[in-house]
Amino acid sequence: MASFEKAFNILEKWEGGYSNHFLDTGGETYKGITRKNYPNMSFWSIIDELKKERRSKNDIDIILLDNVDIQNEIKNFYKKYYWDIINCDEIENEDFATNLLLLSVNAGIKRAIKVGQEACKIVVDGIYGIKTREAFRVADYISVELFNLIEIKFYNSLVEKRPANRVFLNGWINRSNAI
Repeated sequence: MASFEKAFNILEKWEGGYSNHFLDTGGETYKGITRKNYPNMSFWSIIDELKKERRSKNDIDIILLDNVDIQNEIKNFYKKYYWDIINCDEIENEDFATNLLLLSVNAGIKRAIKVGQEACKIVVDGIYGIKTREAFRVADYISVELFNLIEIKFYNSLVEKRPANRVFLNGWINRSNAI
């Protein structure tokens, strides 16, 4: 069965630290968690204080990374609101489960479910029901490869719809190909 610990370690690599890129429609984020969607995470008040002190992005990252409580809060957040929602612990293929987590965080759970459904060659409706749960549980390496291709196609469509997203495309593709 898939391991959250392994998947989370990969997720951390791609989500990095503090970011507030002017072209990112997600806005201000820390380790992939957006302030606009999750304003009550404990680290936002610390980030606000550090910004008042005119601390650099690097300083913010180092200070928050050293805070064990914040790092545990983030890990628990991803497990509860992403990994557990789609029962990734039940998935036999580690890479498929990790792909679901990475895409869920980057593009939303419904998008990840749709990509997973298409990769497993079942009805694509974005609903995580019994058939989807079983298809994900037994997904094979062909499904992993298809998932990556479908995910890249999705990211290219984001650039077509909003050309300013091109600045993120290489990173998204690298993230897709990481598994």
